[in-house]
Parts: sequence; C-alpha cells; structure tokens
Amino acid sequence: MLVLSVIVFATTVTPAIPVQQDDFGDPELDARYSAFCEAAGEPEFPDDFEAAKAYRFLWLRSFHGAVLVRVWKRAHGFGLVARLFESPGGPGSDPHRIVETRERDLSEAQWERLQRLLRRADFWHADTQAELDEREIQERARSRAGSGRSEGRLILRADGAQWLLEGWEPPLHQAVDRWSPKKGAFRDVCLYLIELSGFPIADDEVY
Repeated sequence: MLVLSVIVFATTVTPAIPVQQDDFGDPELDARYSAFCEAAGEPEFPDDFEAAKAYRFLWLRSFHGAVLVRVWKRAHGFGLVARLFESPGGPGSDPHRIVETRERDLSEAQWERLQRLLRRADFWHADTQAELDEREIQERARSRAGSGRSEGRLILRADGAQWLLEGWEPPLHQAVDRWSPKKGAFRDVCLYLIELSGFPIADDEVY
C-alpha cells in the first residue's frame, strides 16, 4: 500500500541573523531537532554556547540511527563531538538513545577545509528550506508515513533523510534544511562533518 508523508513549509528566504535555536521554519521539524539535541545534552545556539564559532549537523535517516556532529572554534583550539543514535524501528528501540559518542580535537587545517566547503556552499546566504521541482516531488512521494502542517507550499516526501545544518558565528545564526541531497556543495559540507566524526558509515547508508 502506498503511504505518503505530507509536509508543508514556507518558501521564503531566511537571512543569517540572530534567531532562536531550531528555527527551520516548520514546527514539527523544530520539535524533532530539539528532541535529539536535548537527548544529547546539546547546548542551545547562541544562549548556552561558549564557542567563538560552531556548526552542528543532525542527520535524521529513515532506516538507520541519527547522527549528530558539532564542531567549534575556541580561543585554545578546535574541537568535535559526535553522537550516533540507535536505529529506529526495532522492538523496544528508542531513536533518541545514544549508542556511541566520540570526542576529539581538530587541526587548524581541518577547520580551514570546513570553512572552504561552507563558502563553496554559500551557507550563510542559503535558503533555510529549498524549493523542489515537480520531478523531485514525485520521486519522494512513495512510502513515508506521518504529516506536518504550516503555511506554505505542499511537498510530498518519500523515505530518505533530513540533513539539518546549523551555524553560529556571533552575532549570526543560520539554519539550513535539505532532504536527501544527491549532490552539491551543501552535501559535501555535511559529508565532511561525518568524515571528521570517524563513524564507519557504509555507502548504502548515505541517503
């Protein structure tokens, strides 16, 4: 039986300005994001964060555990914390349960590579949510259950993954949401953060 997920979102451009955490333009998505951040004990941007600059990527996959990666720059250097969550769907599974945490220092070269990728993606001027063409809508309208409502354009989404990237460079805050990007500079930024985490993600688990 064909089951569709119906998501409604506004298509306005969100400028990089100081706003509250989780401002992805959709209340249901904001709530999901907050739930994973709270489970991980994550600080809020900007109120509870001490870093001079920080980026946080949350990867919400339909068939595999979520991944959260946060990197930062402080006066004394660069750092990373990454958390792998339990895969959803199994008996007694809890998608908010953390199964592995990794912490490490980053080199200045790794930080600078991330900055180059962010510039290439024009992260600080990106739309919070992207417009989809009709072909993409049809490709995604297959089997994911659930719904969310807000004012804006109706979008049908299939099984896949939410790619959520948040940035904090005082006084700027930016939040960008993409659904299973197949290519492009934004995808490259997120995949680099996954690479830095050190989690062994198989090719068929990237979607």
